[in-house]
Formats: sequence, C-alpha cells, structure tokens
Amino acid sequence: STLALHFVTILGFLFTAISLLFGIYVLAMWWLGKAVEGFTTVIFLQLIIGSVIMLALGIIGEYLSIIYTEVKQRPHYILSESGQDQKRNLPHDQ
Repeated sequence: STLALHFVTILGFLFTAISLLFGIYVLAMWWLGKAVEGFTTVIFLQLIIGSVIMLALGIIGEYLSIIYTEVKQRPHYILSESGQDQKRNLPHDQ
C-alpha cells in the first residue's frame, strides 16, 4: 500500500510550511527589535532541514512505488468476458 508514502509526503509539505511560517515570524520579530530568546536559529534550522528531508523521502518513496508497480508488469485491467468468447458459443448458422 502506498498510503504511508502519501502520508509522509503530506507531512513533509505540512512541516515545511510550518517551518517557513515560523521563520517568517522570527524574522519579523527580529526586524521589529523584539528578538525571540533561546536557540531560535538552531531550532529553525533543524525544523527546515528535518522537514525538507521528510519531504524528499516522501517524494522518493512515491517515485519508487510507481516504479515497483510498473516492474510487477500486472495488466491494468482484466476482462471477464471478451467478444471472442461470445462468437465461439454462437451456432454456425448465424
């Protein structure tokens, strides 16, 4: 199932967006002269790096799942009946 891969990709996008919003907030506070105390830069960099890594792993996982389904070489659909089967069952006079 590729549900987990989709979940990781969506989480990567979500965490990247949250990290960027946090970075914008920190820059706005710094620009207004109200610097956020603590290890803000370190936390911000860890959030950005972690979320980008999660996003990249999700994208790579989705790509690998597409390759895996193509390599299995299963048919896209299976016919339960075909026109050829119906022609064989018809009497000869028709």
